[in-house]
Amino acid sequence: MKRVINGLRLAACIAVVVLLFTTTSGCLGGAISQPYSVSGKITDPDGNGIGGVAIAFSGRFGTATTSDDGKWAKDGLKGKVTVTPTKEGWKFTPGSKTVSKEASNVDFVGSKLDYLGLFEFSEWNYNVTIEPPPEDELNELYVSVAVDSVEECEDGTYFYISLEGSEVAPAYHVLTGQPEPPEEEVMLAIARKEDGYYLVIQVEGQESIEAFLFEAPLKAGDTIMGELFAVEGEESIATPTGRFKALRCALAGSDEDDVERITFWLAPYIGLVKAEIVSSPYPGDENSEAATLTIILESYAAQ
Repeated sequence: MKRVINGLRLAACIAVVVLLFTTTSGCLGGAISQPYSVSGKITDPDGNGIGGVAIAFSGRFGTATTSDDGKWAKDGLKGKVTVTPTKEGWKFTPGSKTVSKEASNVDFVGSKLDYLGLFEFSEWNYNVTIEPPPEDELNELYVSVAVDSVEECEDGTYFYISLEGSEVAPAYHVLTGQPEPPEEEVMLAIARKEDGYYLVIQVEGQESIEAFLFEAPLKAGDTIMGELFAVEGEESIATPTGRFKALRCALAGSDEDDVERITFWLAPYIGLVKAEIVSSPYPGDENSEAATLTIILESYAAQ
């Protein structure tokens, strides 16, 4: 009798184990997501496709790239996946999308960024320090650069700029290459003509001057303002508003024996993030002293 009972118990246990196993397997099988495909299109605000956009997928699903007409597709995704488009010089809306099933309308709209960070109401605020500090130093040295208005013309886009603050003269010096602003009222603008940038200076009562700055994008070995400044290479620059990959640009042909050396750092699609003007004593002038003026980005209005 005991053997029969024990045999029944064993059979019951085996049945329960088998039942649990098959039930659990069924649950697990239902929980495992099936592969799916997604696709979409990336366009500019006018509806034109943007080619060469890299699309990243979370979860180690690799990347995809848009064709010339902006279309893209990806197979073999599982579960929830975040889709993020990137291309240098472009900003996308929305920044990313999350998918979890088959879809053919994962679309994004891209806007091209200006290489100098210029757009209507752009603004850059800078801290200014002087070493050694002058005896009559103000409590706070600063300069602000702002785009006051934008004009679309047949030959390009003109960004009209204003300078304000306690240290307008050195900022004007860095931006224009001129020693100091004229006494007359002056209008500054940067003109963008396709990939070329031009500095426009209009002094009251005089004809405007338009000087070629550079063609974007810049790289080491390029020059700015004719051959006035040379692009020396890329550096990481820390500022109060963050760290930027910036191009170091120095007064061409300058060395440690020069009376004045100007260096500035330009972050693509942001603008000027730092500048230094190093002045040495003038030969034969006992009253002149060495000094370093540093302009560094404190805050800015992003594109």
